[in-house]
Amino acid sequence: MNADSRDGKGNMERGKWNERITLFHFPVSNFLFLALLSTGLWFPTGVHAQEQESEIVVNLAAGRVVFSVARDGIVVGAVENRGEADARPPVVIPVSFHRVMVLLGATDWLWPNDARAPVLLEREFQKVYSQTGTERLTPQDEASDIEKLGLLWLEVLRPLAGQLHRKVELPEDEPLLEVLLAGYIENYGPEVWSLEYYIVQEPLRGDYLRTRVLRPRYTQLYPPEKGRPRALLESQYPRAGAETALQELLRAGDPRMEKIRAADPPQARAAGSLLKGESQKAMMNDTSSFLRAALGAVAAEGAEVQLGLISEQKGYQWVLEPSTRVQRVEEGKPSEPGAPTLRRKTPRPPAWQ
Repeated sequence: MNADSRDGKGNMERGKWNERITLFHFPVSNFLFLALLSTGLWFPTGVHAQEQESEIVVNLAAGRVVFSVARDGIVVGAVENRGEADARPPVVIPVSFHRVMVLLGATDWLWPNDARAPVLLEREFQKVYSQTGTERLTPQDEASDIEKLGLLWLEVLRPLAGQLHRKVELPEDEPLLEVLLAGYIENYGPEVWSLEYYIVQEPLRGDYLRTRVLRPRYTQLYPPEKGRPRALLESQYPRAGAETALQELLRAGDPRMEKIRAADPPQARAAGSLLKGESQKAMMNDTSSFLRAALGAVAAEGAEVQLGLISEQKGYQWVLEPSTRVQRVEEGKPSEPGAPTLRRKTPRPPAWQ
């Protein structure tokens, strides 16, 4: 789809998007998080070697996030990437009655060797959101609403990233952090936005670098331009080695998707609307049923799957809360009567506890 987009300087630009967020494919061997995104790496921030150095640990949220705007609501799905050691699942946070925020990338900033409390971006960003009064804005103010949020979040992120003084190896089009916002705006309707935060590093002396976070890149993913298809919107992190998007699997007749379509009429109806590029004609519950099965089909064993619904009348509601884990049933072995594909489990503690 064509989407409204602003570049890293905050300017509007036009970008061509498929029915999902563009995924940048890099060979895994070239995708080396040498200084940051290999979760749990340590970063000295002291200038002089003889000084006591304060080390920082950055944990990332990795996985795929999928949105589908249906006739009567928005379906939000997420599944963790089990291939990223010690990474968190995508961080899904209802920030208001009508809006949900999802974080991908560098989310948790910790200092193990001193008394500073960890900085968790979901808490800081939610605090900023609650102070902006965004739900009271009129539709014509919506772009400035998103810009204001993006710049306020930038103020939180910049001092953290400024403590990174060694080389951070990121692919050119890989952001440090991506924030996805989805919800309803009064007198306007459903919308989905992506805010991407990129970094640049400048040498100061030797291998001691200054790290700056650029102004966010804004992209309105929904609604699309007139005449463009309305299908699944998907983002994955990290983008190197990203798996095939659900919409593409559906189009290609992937056996897993065909099996889901044949399972029951609601899933078949939702899949049919998505194939036609008419997600807005499917009922939210039908789409939820399809996405629940589709995410379970592509998730790795033991991966966390989250699913939620946003409706104008009921706001945000969880279908699968964190932490819901995928459990596989061996071929030929029956499952428990009525047992769901996704089982509710006790949430695991955060990595810093």
